[in-house]
Amino acid sequence: MSFLKEIIDSVEEAEMVQLKVRFPKFKSDVLSCNAEIMTYFDEVYVEFLKKPEKTDFIERLVLLYDELLILKHSTEQGIKKGVHYEGEYLKTLLESLQELDNTLTELKIICSIHERFLGMTENISKYNSSESLKILKELEDIMHNTKSPLAGKYFREEIALQKSSMFHNFGKLIRTKYIISLSKEKTINGIKVMENIEVDNILELLYKYNHQIRKLDYIIDFLWEFVLYPS
Repeated sequence: MSFLKEIIDSVEEAEMVQLKVRFPKFKSDVLSCNAEIMTYFDEVYVEFLKKPEKTDFIERLVLLYDELLILKHSTEQGIKKGVHYEGEYLKTLLESLQELDNTLTELKIICSIHERFLGMTENISKYNSSESLKILKELEDIMHNTKSPLAGKYFREEIALQKSSMFHNFGKLIRTKYIISLSKEKTINGIKVMENIEVDNILELLYKYNHQIRKLDYIIDFLWEFVLYPS
């Protein structure tokens, strides 16, 4: 996220004010506590689930990160000028920045795995059973071992519990992986499930739910343009 820091370090005071107007939730230089930030994310996430094709959830994450960097910058300038800040404020600001930094990093990883999912659906002949299961396992590991509390709350849990229709099919694919793993050691209704049938099942699911998975394309497009490869 160093490119964001470079941008913030170079902006004029007028631009800082303009960004605060665009992001009124954090107009003040005083962040009371992390609870306020979490409340904001709860509100955004509810909107995200209701209108996944229209929401600017990821963009607002980045804007919040921008805003916190501005607050950090202005705080550092204030300290240089002798302004006293409460220790809790500084602690909250730094914790919030770290939390969002972790979240955006995790989102980039998740989107990278998702892009490989799309590759599977578009290049079926290039993938065999072991490669398919490896990609599914990578996605599963990311979801279950995420270090970011926010990424965990808004992605891992939704996939594991299938509360969100948007991510419902990721959960199906992961569970299919478990079923296929078991089928290699057992028989179903007395009939052994062969490996080629298992692969067909995975690819059939990927094809069937490809339109759902593609709802995440706008996230990838945004992150690729503004986070991974900013101009």
